[in-house]
Amino acid sequence: MRTDSQGFVTLGTTLLVLLILTSVTLFAGRVLLKEKRISFNEQQYTMAFSYAESGLEAASRLLLSDFATICLKDPDLPTSESNPDNQAQVMIPGTSEEVTATWECNAQSPANIEEALPVTIRAEYEASDGGSAAVVSEIFGLTPLFNLGDPAPLTLASASKFNGTLDIGANPNGGGTGVPLSIWAGTTDDFTGAATTCGVEEFAIGGGACNTGNRVYSEKSKGSTKSDFVQGGQDIVIDDPSFPQDMFEFAFGISTENWEQIYQRGAIKIDDCASLTSSDTGIFVFEGSGLTSCSVGTIGTPTAPVILVAVDADLDLKTGPSYGVLFAFDSSPDNGVVDASVKLSGTALVYGAVMSNSDEVPNMNGSAAVAWHPEVFGAFDEDTLGTFRPLVRVAGSWKDF
Repeated sequence: MRTDSQGFVTLGTTLLVLLILTSVTLFAGRVLLKEKRISFNEQQYTMAFSYAESGLEAASRLLLSDFATICLKDPDLPTSESNPDNQAQVMIPGTSEEVTATWECNAQSPANIEEALPVTIRAEYEASDGGSAAVVSEIFGLTPLFNLGDPAPLTLASASKFNGTLDIGANPNGGGTGVPLSIWAGTTDDFTGAATTCGVEEFAIGGGACNTGNRVYSEKSKGSTKSDFVQGGQDIVIDDPSFPQDMFEFAFGISTENWEQIYQRGAIKIDDCASLTSSDTGIFVFEGSGLTSCSVGTIGTPTAPVILVAVDADLDLKTGPSYGVLFAFDSSPDNGVVDASVKLSGTALVYGAVMSNSDEVPNMNGSAAVAWHPEVFGAFDEDTLGTFRPLVRVAGSWKDF
């Protein structure tokens, strides 16, 4: 009887253990299967999200490269009147997948860029089996060219040597509302010639010069420091600790190391600076090497100015008038090699600003004159064609659904 009882207990225990093991195995299998499904779903969503992001970036590049193709209804393009929804299929590079891109313009038939903005780009991806999908969007709008306000007529990372007569018409609000600013330099002023600064009205009355008979802000004869000014000097800011570390980024919102992105804002590459005339307007880039000469004559007009970026070149200004912003750009300012410089010589006359991020001290010889000009900077600020006000992503506008 005892033996039978022991056998029954053993059998019962064995069956119980087998039942527990089976339950544990089934539970573990269900958990592993569930985790595998979750992992697969996450993988599918991650892939769908990546495709949607790639589509958004591709649609953004199309918008940035030529705004007219999207909102201004070019009849030769897929987003014309025949496609009122402003939709197009965007192929993801390296795959056979497509994303539906939608450009939602502020106006259906805008007369100009300003009416069309802001633009919301929406990118939608759905897998062919319907197992995954993702939607992302971002808003684009115009931004002022100069993020921190209009620059001083002479805005230079280094000091300026001048062996002649320099006249400067100050930016009336360059140092703040009602505070004129003529020269803004990151290092010590090194004028060795005569210099006079005045208001833009006095500069105009003087025919492109600051006559001492009219009101002047600052004036000095031969001398090498700011203390040599006979009067004034308050409109000249040098050794400024807040001077921007990256002049190119200050001017265009693009870091020096990524300067070529300026082409995405409609900049045009030119092979000869002398090819520019008074009939040209827009953003132009001359790419030099080892201080290649970039000789500029009469370019732009007050209402249709020019922005010229002379990359690794010697920006040579001899005549004029030139209307716009002339930037001598050193693409590698920290490499210890002087790659860009400025020359103001002869009877150079610039209405706008001369800027440089180079450590090279610009050389000026002759009777040069530079002045801030209200119409020139008005053309930059009030541009309705998007030539000078770049189209950019609105910070914080990205979202997924």
